[in-house]
This record gives sequence, C-alpha cells and structure tokens, in this order.
Amino acid sequence: MVDRYANAETGNDTTGDGSLGNPYATMAKCNGDLAANAAYDSNNIVLIPSAVDFAPAAWLNPVQGTTIRSFVPGTKIPIDASATGWLMFESTTGFSKYENLWVRDADRDAFKGAAMQVVDCEVSGCAAVGGEVIRYHITHPTNLLQRTYIRDCPGTGNPIVSAFVNVESCLLINCHGTFGVIDLAAGFDVVNAVVAYCGGSYAIGVIDADIISCIAKDNLTAHGLRRGGGTGNYRYCCSHSSNRGLYHTAADFLSPPSPISSITTDPLFVDDTGDSAGDYRIQPGVSPCEATGDPVLSAVLDIDGLPFGTPPSMGAYEIVIPPDPTIPTPPTDTGPDTVVFGYDAPGTAVSTIDASDLNIGDLNEYRITFQFTGLGGNTMSIVGRGPGGEWASNAVASGIADNGKVTVGNVDDPYFTEYQFTATGGTVHIIGWIAVRKDGSLR
Repeated sequence: MVDRYANAETGNDTTGDGSLGNPYATMAKCNGDLAANAAYDSNNIVLIPSAVDFAPAAWLNPVQGTTIRSFVPGTKIPIDASATGWLMFESTTGFSKYENLWVRDADRDAFKGAAMQVVDCEVSGCAAVGGEVIRYHITHPTNLLQRTYIRDCPGTGNPIVSAFVNVESCLLINCHGTFGVIDLAAGFDVVNAVVAYCGGSYAIGVIDADIISCIAKDNLTAHGLRRGGGTGNYRYCCSHSSNRGLYHTAADFLSPPSPISSITTDPLFVDDTGDSAGDYRIQPGVSPCEATGDPVLSAVLDIDGLPFGTPPSMGAYEIVIPPDPTIPTPPTDTGPDTVVFGYDAPGTAVSTIDASDLNIGDLNEYRITFQFTGLGGNTMSIVGRGPGGEWASNAVASGIADNGKVTVGNVDDPYFTEYQFTATGGTVHIIGWIAVRKDGSLR
C-alpha cells in the first residue's frame, strides 16, 4: 500500500515528495507518482483540507486500486471541475474508490468507471449534457453508490445516475435528466434513497430488482417509481405527487405487481423548500415514513452515517431525537454513578434519572422514549420505578443497538418516577428523549 498526500494551498508538485509532511499540490502528481512506481492496489491519494479548493486542469484516471479520499473523515474536499473539459474522474484501468469528496461544476460527468465505489460524497452543478453525472459502465461485484448527495445538476442528457450499481442512502434534489433520475441496469436495487424536485422520465427506475424504502416527492417526471419489467417490486416506498404514482406501465413492460407496504402520502420533510436549500429529513412523530421502511432489506446506515432503527424509516435519513432545550444544564458534581440527561452512563455501573428532571409535566400521562449512542456493540438495560417504589420488570429493555431508541413502559403501566440504566461493557451516552402520551401522541 502506498499513500500520497496533496494540499492545494501549501503543497508543491516540484519540491514536495507526496508525504504528509511535504505534500504535492495536485491529485495528478500523486497519481503519476503511483503509476511511475508501479504501485497498484490498496493505494490512497489523500487530500488535505485547506482554504484553497482543488481545481484540476484535466480529468483524472486513477491508478488501479486507488482510493481518493479526504484526510479528515467526514470532511468533504471541494473539487472545482469546471476546467477539466467534460468529466472529473474516470476509472478505466481497474477498481477505484472515492470518499468524502465534493465535485462541482463538471461539464458532464463527475464520476465514471467500470468498477468503482462513490461513498460519502457530494456532487453539484454538473451538467451531464450527453452523459451521466455518475455512471457505472459494467457489472462489477464492488460497484456501490452510498451515502451521497447529488444536487442542482441541470443536465439535459442521460440519467443522473446509471447503470450497473446498487444505490444506498442517497439524496437527489433538483437534478434533471432526459431519462430516469436514477436509471439502473437489470438486477440492481435502490435502497433508502430520496429523489425530490427532479425532472426526467421517472424518478427511480429498475429492472428485475427492487426499489426499497425510498421516497419520491414532487418530481417533474412522467412517472414516480418505475419497475421496467421482470421480477422485483416496490417495497415500503413513498411516492407522492399530484399526478405521478408508484409505477409505470407500457406495452413493453410486464404488469407491475402490487406494491408492498407502499404509500402515496406526503412524506412530511422537515423543511420542504422545493430546492437544495431544504432539509429532507422526515419530521419525527408525524411523518408517515418514520419507522415504516423495509424491516429486512433496508440500508444499515443513513446518509449521515447513523444506524437505521428497527424498524427503519423510509428515505435517506433515520430519525434522531434531538435533546430537549428546556432541560436545564445538569450540575457538574452529580457523581460518577448518576445519569443526568446528556451525561454518560459508565460501563457496568447502575445509573439513574429522576423523571422530574425531564420536565414533562404530568408524569402519569406519558411514557418516555430514550435514544442512546456510544454502545458500540455493548448492551444496556432499563427499568422504571413506579410511584409505590417498585421496579417494573416489564420496563426492561436489553441489547439496544447504537443510536437505538427504547420506549419504557406500555399503555397499561403506571407512570415511573425514576429510570435506572445498566450499561454492560462500555460507556453509553443518552442523546435524546421524547415524551409519548399513552394514546401514542407526542407531548
């Protein structure tokens, strides 16, 4: 494995050596160095964040087996592709991978290749005239488009995303292709995608494959979700528009099957502006897409890298319960064995929250759903203490997944005055809670 580093602000292609301490200035220099050294497979071109964007003069064909990624996980590196001619990256010599990159303003394609993975990236302003924004040439077992945001691509050519690739936890907003916005070859699925305010023949199209836990909203397309013949179905999807339904039928397509657990109601996004300025998470507690995704075939992580729940939600985002700002900041001397909202529960310790600290009003009216992070495969159990001082055994919840949500109690329980948490094997952090009335409505 060989790593080459580039910094668009402080790097130098002449005096640098491609190391972290003395980086090159361009991706092209890093790639040429790998080729000159016959360094194939498991290589990295690592882009260091700076105040200057990468602005290559020509498109790049990565050396076989190369990953181009950000030096800081979770920080996308801006790449201005306006001067590259017609595309930014094309993988022609073998497998390549792209992580945490933001490619903008390419004349046509942002990513193109026979065997590639595009993960945790963003694409904007790519015209795709006569091409695709992201295109996978041939079937390859590693092909993947995952957790990527594609927006504001006004192309009048082919689909925005095609053809031989599974698409997972992606968001496409205000993109326009002549054919489908996502148009896949036979046998490739689309899972937990959101396609909204896009244009083309259809929002998502597959053949002999499934569209799973997806949301299509107000697209200027002839059809919403399209299954172009063969096997496959619409599984736990939402396709909402005044005149576009769940499937497309034509003389050359087989009659579509009955969609499985799919709906045509408004998904109720958090900030539905109709453009890329919006927030296309679904509203917690009110969206019909919350916890209604495919319980078996949905994605593992959402577009933010957070685990989907059980059952998962439709769309690219899972719901995360935010902290309640009305809860006062806890004192600093609470002690290691006491959990106050927002504090860590030490591993193997028994910790408690007094229900009165949750500020929910009449305790007898509500059950509480807690959300946790930091479990990392460890387990947590919860019990509630009733008003008579007894611990209610039916309030126990064990084996909570990371970022999992657990509601303590059921509709017939008395209210709880205290909640006790026991973490096994690690530190757990309570990141949110929500009060739920016994009739299921929210506080």
